[in-house]
Amino acid sequence: MKNFLAKLIVFLLLVALVLFIFLTIQDPYRVRHDWAATQNYVARQWHALQHWWAGQVASPVHQQPVVHPPVPVAPAALAAPPRPAPPPAPLHFPQNLTPAQYALLMAARSAFWQHDQASAIADYRALIQQQPNIPQLYGELGNLYYQAGHRLAAGEAYAHAAQSLISHHQYPAAAALLPLIHSLAPDQVPAIREALAR
Repeated sequence: MKNFLAKLIVFLLLVALVLFIFLTIQDPYRVRHDWAATQNYVARQWHALQHWWAGQVASPVHQQPVVHPPVPVAPAALAAPPRPAPPPAPLHFPQNLTPAQYALLMAARSAFWQHDQASAIADYRALIQQQPNIPQLYGELGNLYYQAGHRLAAGEAYAHAAQSLISHHQYPAAAALLPLIHSLAPDQVPAIREALAR
């Protein structure tokens, strides 16, 4: 049985790899920009599979079901069901940019790769003024500042990215930026932690 399960898992991994390669060939742009979402999805599925597998291995074959006595429920708990968390707001970057904004983004990236930091910074700032709720723009500006050696400005840009991620309900991504922000601009960390705690 274990041999069969091992072969099945290997087969499923190969099928997933082939599908991923096929999707990459069909639409490489989508795969490149959705990589973070893909990583999060794969990590969640992997943890769910590990949890399921641990339950299969740990449970004996002839286990008797455990009957628990009913738990008394307070009337207030019956009256107000818990509200579900708001769904994450979709982040479609750079698809949510207008053609002019997309051209400005490409100009900023081109200036960055040509080491024209002043033009790149000006383009990113102009784009952020037009689209202040896109965390990727703050992240790219932070990368530019970091490469230029402006650590405090980079930390502030990453902090703005984290705040924007929080406003889009992307809490794990925002929390992942905390160590970097702490190393560059530690005074920004308390506000982000407070926003994550809400």
